[in-house]
Amino acid sequence: MHDILKKQTDLISIFGKMNSLMIAYSGGVDSTYLLYEAFKQLKEKVIAVTFLSELIPESEIVDSKFFTKEMGIEHVVIPVDILSNKDFVNNTKDRCYICKKIMIARLIELAKLRKIEKIAHGANTDDLKDYRPGMKAATEMGVFSPLIEAGLNKNDIRLLSEKESLITFDKPAMACLASRIPMGEKISKKKLGIIERSEYFLKSIGFRKYRVRYYNETAKIETDPLEFNKMFDDKIRSEIIEAFKSYGFKTVSIDLEGYKMGGMNYSNISNEI
Repeated sequence: MHDILKKQTDLISIFGKMNSLMIAYSGGVDSTYLLYEAFKQLKEKVIAVTFLSELIPESEIVDSKFFTKEMGIEHVVIPVDILSNKDFVNNTKDRCYICKKIMIARLIELAKLRKIEKIAHGANTDDLKDYRPGMKAATEMGVFSPLIEAGLNKNDIRLLSEKESLITFDKPAMACLASRIPMGEKISKKKLGIIERSEYFLKSIGFRKYRVRYYNETAKIETDPLEFNKMFDDKIRSEIIEAFKSYGFKTVSIDLEGYKMGGMNYSNISNEI
């Protein structure tokens, strides 16, 4: 824990050198911890910005609003229409890069208007090990990563979040809903809506780690193997099938390999497209 506390000190010192900061805030584990530490140092000189789009589950918007209100942090919610971009909708391996460029352009515009010195996002050192085209866009456009600069990984952030009594310390990871659709299959508002409703249903009946992948009107459910017994309960399975079909899926399947973060990342599925 001593090493983690040293990283926390390093993060705090990064904020101590700033006059103002805008944070791209999703409401997840990483950006919540980043915002918390930045606000402790910079107070009203910090602004949190959350994007409102079909790609983000409504529950994440609710969480982000709740935290910023509780902390007294200025919070700006910006609607953004990513689905109007044809290159994004075509769902190539550059999808995340395209999306991030659009969103960061909006952040830069607002930062200039508000005379904010720097823009940050919640990437951590674990993100450097995965396929993250969005991080490339962030770097190119001058958005920096304080958590990476301080050497913090996901586990460090969860431990520090628990130490600071943040309710997000054990929050399951969340990625944009487009990540549930195989690259090469077009993204649409309808598909995203079906995925969001399906995942919310799993959450409502007690599942904690899950993804609902969209394969040509077939749902492939990934969940923690520790929750497989629940998935194979006759009553629960019937409820899931009934709900998913009412949302628009024609068939429902279970991935016996279980929940996998980044399961549809280009580096992991290049043989499937």
